[in-house]
Amino acid sequence: ALGFKFYRVTVQAGDRLAIEAVARRLGSKLDPVLRLLDLKGRELAFCDDESGLGGDCRLAHVFAAGGDYLIEVRDIHHSGGSDHRFRLRVGDFPLVSLPFPAAVKAGTKATFDFVGPQVEKLKPVAASGPPNATRLALSTKFPGGKSSAFASALVSNTTEFMDAEPNDTAETATTFTLPSGLNGRFLKPKDRDFWKFEAMKGQRVLFTAQTRSIGSASEVMLQLRDAKGTAIASSSVNDPGEGSVTNTIPADGAYFLVVDELIRRGGPQHAYRIAAELLTPGFTLDTDVEKAEATPGGSFSVKVNATRRDFPGPITLSVLGLEGAQLAEEVIKEKATNGTLKITLPESARPGSLTHFRIVGKAKIGESEVQSATRTTPALKKLFPAMPFPPRELEGSIALGVK
Repeated sequence: ALGFKFYRVTVQAGDRLAIEAVARRLGSKLDPVLRLLDLKGRELAFCDDESGLGGDCRLAHVFAAGGDYLIEVRDIHHSGGSDHRFRLRVGDFPLVSLPFPAAVKAGTKATFDFVGPQVEKLKPVAASGPPNATRLALSTKFPGGKSSAFASALVSNTTEFMDAEPNDTAETATTFTLPSGLNGRFLKPKDRDFWKFEAMKGQRVLFTAQTRSIGSASEVMLQLRDAKGTAIASSSVNDPGEGSVTNTIPADGAYFLVVDELIRRGGPQHAYRIAAELLTPGFTLDTDVEKAEATPGGSFSVKVNATRRDFPGPITLSVLGLEGAQLAEEVIKEKATNGTLKITLPESARPGSLTHFRIVGKAKIGESEVQSATRTTPALKKLFPAMPFPPRELEGSIALGVK
C-alpha cells in the first residue's frame, strides 16, 4: 500500500505535457504529489498543492530533448491503501481552473472565458444553462490541440452580472440588482472591485463569496459601504466558509460592495463569484442522513433540522421521488428546530432496487407559500471528510435500498 507509482512516457523535443492528479476532488484520502523526472532521476518539475484544486496538483512542462521520462505520483505522507485512489490525466491540455463567468442562469446563454495559469490562447465558449441542473459542463483545448481541459459553470436561478473594468472606485462601480450573482476577476495585483446597488431601509442583505469551491486560487474580503463611503459591515478572516457579510439596510439609497483579494494577489488564476441575496423570513433544512434501507411495506425515519429566520411557524415536509410512500409526523412544529419524518414504503416496492429521493419543506409565510429543499451537507461531509467542498450534484439526494 505504501510507496510510489511511476509512469513512463515517450516525448519528442519541443513537446508540451500537462499532468494532473485528481484525488481529493474525488473524496480520496490521497494527498498527491507530482514529480516529472528524467531516467537518471533528475527532477524536471514538481507540484504539491495548487490553490483552487482542494489539495490536488498539476503541472506542465515543455521538453528540450526527446526520449523517455518518468511521472511519479505519491502521497505527501507516503501513506497508501484502497482509499487512496486517484486519476491521472496526461496530455497537451490547458491548465484551466474555472470558467468566467463562474455561473449562468438556467435557460439563458452565456459566453465563457477561462481562468487558470495557462489560458491565454483559449477561445471563448458559448453555452446555455440547462434547466433543473446544478452545473454546466464545459471543455476547451488549444487551437489545433487534441487534449481538452474540463471545467464547469454553476447553474443558478438568478441573473448573473459580470464586472466591467475599470471598476476599482465608487465612481466606476459595476451596477447590479438583488438578488443576483456577481462574477469578478482580479486581473492584476492590488486590484479591487466596487459593486453598486440600491436598497431600502429595513431590507436585510447577504453576500456570500465563492472562490475555492469553484476552483479559484483567490481568497476574498468583502466590505459593505454606504453612499458616503463609510464601512457598515465587513467579512471576517476567521470565517470558516469563503467569506460573507450581512447587514440590515439603515436607510433608503445607494450602497457599495467592495471586494478585495485577501493578500492583494491578482492574475489569470484569480476570480470569484458572490451570491447576493435579499433575506426574507424563512427557513433552511438539513439532515445528516444520506442513505436508508427498508423492506416493502416497511418504514424508516429521517431526522430533519430546521434553521429559522424570523419565522416561528410550522413546516410541512414532503418527499420527492418515492411514489406511493406514506408519511407520518411530517410537520416540524411551531418554533421547533427539528422533526423526525417517518416514511413507509408501499407493498409494491421492489426488493433489491435502489432509488434516490429528496425531502422538501413548505410553510405559509404571510401571503406566500415558501419552499426549501433539505440539504444533506452534514452527511456528505461525514461521507467525504477529505473533500472540502462535496459535489453540488449530490446535495439533497438520499439513497434508498429496498431489502
